[in-house]
Amino acid sequence: MSEGEVVIEPDMSRDHQDVDSKDFRRKTLPALEEFVKRSELTIGSTPEQRVAWLTQLSPHNMSDFLIQLNATARGITDQHTFDGEGIQAGTAGASIPPDQADKEPLLHYALAETQMMSSRMLADGMSHQEVLDRMAVVLPVIVNKLHLFANGNGRTSRVFRMLIRDGVADADTSIDGIVNKTKDEVNYDASPRPKIDYVITNVINRQHGTRNIKLEDDLDGDSINDEYTGEVDDVAKLDPDLARIRSDMQNFQIIARDFAKKYTLLEPGEADSVKVSHKAVLTLAGSDPDKKSEFMEMYRHVRKERVNVLTDALTEKKDILIYPEILLSIINSARAARQQPPLTGEHVDSVAKAVTAYMEAKSPTRL
Repeated sequence: MSEGEVVIEPDMSRDHQDVDSKDFRRKTLPALEEFVKRSELTIGSTPEQRVAWLTQLSPHNMSDFLIQLNATARGITDQHTFDGEGIQAGTAGASIPPDQADKEPLLHYALAETQMMSSRMLADGMSHQEVLDRMAVVLPVIVNKLHLFANGNGRTSRVFRMLIRDGVADADTSIDGIVNKTKDEVNYDASPRPKIDYVITNVINRQHGTRNIKLEDDLDGDSINDEYTGEVDDVAKLDPDLARIRSDMQNFQIIARDFAKKYTLLEPGEADSVKVSHKAVLTLAGSDPDKKSEFMEMYRHVRKERVNVLTDALTEKKDILIYPEILLSIINSARAARQQPPLTGEHVDSVAKAVTAYMEAKSPTRL
């Protein structure tokens, strides 16, 4: 398998069953409910106990807990591990997840930053439940963004969010909505928001000093092959590895700018900007094995960087501001369906605030 090649690995323990079907998910519900109830012995039943569990949780034990949770959600009874190698189904948010070898270290970084955030919050006099509400945003979003598993990443992140935020007390009424997303208001959605991904792209470009570079798409065609017409377009002529990278546009537009800046491919643009074309970047990247290897390593690095920036934003290690309008209408629509008053821009003017408000609008209302 060449580097960057996408492989969807089948889960042989289920003999090719349709693991996304409602029937299959329904069959896994009893075991998942039992796992959730049994986990109370580990995570505790009160907010104070759950905070203590999370703040003392080791990276190894968190990985083990998530693997057991995912195995139960997928009906896997034999040995299980992080099996998300090459997973590209959908994309997590708007960009392709990191390489499998990089995922667990990124997960552990998120745990460490979340634990430090919780210590700051407690020192500032915030309640244990307020701490849990924030931890229940950061960790499940990163779990989902990383796509650690070949299947069941959404279910794993939603159950994990429920356990952190609310414990197991309401599991009997919540677990079906979590697994089958049958009740929009109680499904504990932890999906990364694509619009937040766009914000992260701009942040990384600013950190790299490349925001003034305009990227021009001068390639004809938008797929690697046209199996119906047999026509050969510019994209079809690309090296397959480079074509796959280009299809991940959120990450491609970062490394294309970096590559163009390093190799002085830039031309004068409008006003104070400079520009470079897709074709110029990809032609140079494919011109020899060393440059291709460098380009692919840049792609690997930026996918790691994106997750770390998201972690820093969600923990408010970095206060990343956004235009409130990008998520406000979605959040207020969900709040209106629950007879809750609308939020204003000041409530969602950072990545941390906006993602928290969105996820709270998709979780059970507290009395």
